[in-house]
Amino acid sequence: MNDAYEENDAPASAAPLAYREGDTWFSRIDFVLCSGDEDWYLLDTTIGLEEVDWSLRVLAAGAELCGAACEQYTPPPGPENTVIVEVYSAATMELIGSGQSDHGRVWLDGGGPDAADDLLLRVYGPPEAAYPYDITFAAGSAVGGDECEC
Repeated sequence: MNDAYEENDAPASAAPLAYREGDTWFSRIDFVLCSGDEDWYLLDTTIGLEEVDWSLRVLAAGAELCGAACEQYTPPPGPENTVIVEVYSAATMELIGSGQSDHGRVWLDGGGPDAADDLLLRVYGPPEAAYPYDITFAAGSAVGGDECEC
């Protein structure tokens, strides 16, 4: 089942994800990864800073943010729950961050001048991976950190 952001299967067709006016973060829960698919998103980081710090959380297959350490759901490890996330500079297509998890939870933090002119986000998994997923993204100065205090 496709989500409302298809056809976002390549950088050129990346679905734009915008902030609400006055915010520098967003959280969305309506994404779906189909088997053998990849999803691309354009993240607007032009917020008037020369260097932008960013924080990205991708939760797939029903994973909760803090996981078993906080008695929250963590999908069992396996290819069907594997999520791979890559973050690129939209201007240069340089890879500036990546993460992979076989239990549906990827946390990435980064920053610097490469992040000041928009980012491209790629979400995919092995052929067995097909699940809904959530994205939380923040951009600014000194974002990130540990949100899990249980």
